[in-house]
Amino acid sequence: MPSWRHSLEIIPAVGDADRLRTELLVIGLFSSGPLSGSARRLDDATAGRLSRVVARGELDETPGATLLLHHLPGSAAARTLLVSLGRREAFSDRAYWRALAATAKVITENVVSEAVVTLAENEVPRRSLSWRVQQAGQHLADGSYNFFLPGPNARGQRARGRPMRSIMLLLPETLTSELVLALRQGIAVAEGVALAKDLGNLPGSICTPDFLAKTARDMGKEFGFAVEVLERRELEALGMGAFLQAGSGSANPCKLIVMQPHGRKGSGKPIVLVGKGVTCDGERPSQAPGSDALGMKFSMSGAGSVLGVLRTVARLGLPLNVVGLIAAAENIPGGHGGRPGAVVTSMSGQTIELRPHDGEGRLLLCDVLTYAERF
Repeated sequence: MPSWRHSLEIIPAVGDADRLRTELLVIGLFSSGPLSGSARRLDDATAGRLSRVVARGELDETPGATLLLHHLPGSAAARTLLVSLGRREAFSDRAYWRALAATAKVITENVVSEAVVTLAENEVPRRSLSWRVQQAGQHLADGSYNFFLPGPNARGQRARGRPMRSIMLLLPETLTSELVLALRQGIAVAEGVALAKDLGNLPGSICTPDFLAKTARDMGKEFGFAVEVLERRELEALGMGAFLQAGSGSANPCKLIVMQPHGRKGSGKPIVLVGKGVTCDGERPSQAPGSDALGMKFSMSGAGSVLGVLRTVARLGLPLNVVGLIAAAENIPGGHGGRPGAVVTSMSGQTIELRPHDGEGRLLLCDVLTYAERF
């Protein structure tokens, strides 16, 4: 499960930031031009303190720079976080993202249990309020990501490292269903990203083909979509000689994981996402020019990306005809492993002569791409 899930909630709301009693109030400030919105109202309530901060240059004008104020006279908040938005005339998507990321970092590092964030009220050129809300949900949730290795002490780690946090995202307009949906979309994207990060952070001794299959099945049960795991017998029947060769030396057999969130209920042509999850032997040298051996020991970015995208699609119930295919294998030397010069037959009927540095990814994916034709 994504590491921040169940530890963070983001609630959209409308109100006056300067009157809200909160543990942390987050205000965005431009280094040029007049104050506006919540910044202006808070400046009035605090006898011009924010204006003086800008005038004195106490807050760096680089987007994402922060200044934490304690017990600001005139403010109902216990602490006030000032976040630089840069120069008003240069405000952009990137500056907005940096401000959101800096806010999430402060909230996480300072173990803030609840906060009010006003950044979405600042207009971004050529962007709608819905976009700003969606991006706020995504970046605030993603910034709360924490990874813990599974194990007997995991529950205790989570209790100490991930207190329940609540963020009120303050909006400048009346709350509408469109804005609520935009926030849901942002959080759902972050949830998918968190799952991909979790899989990439797990060691190969845990994230085996069986683990990936279980993760897919659990997600299928949670969201009610079809998951099929093809084992050696089915792969042999399909003629996937290249696929099976990649994991022939391992005690953990290869698996082809097939996921269909909505099957034929989705509209449009099928979108097939293909990713690989491969663990290599720790002593095996890198096969990719210019890459280090550690980078080749464990490659779950493809599998994690497919699972993360499908989680987001399922969470939002998107009417898309999406299929996820994951090629999972352990490429570890063994008595049954292929040797240079050996010939295998792929699902397409082509023969492949193994070379000393043939990458297991190519052997896996050539058969999976042929398999994908059926969709």
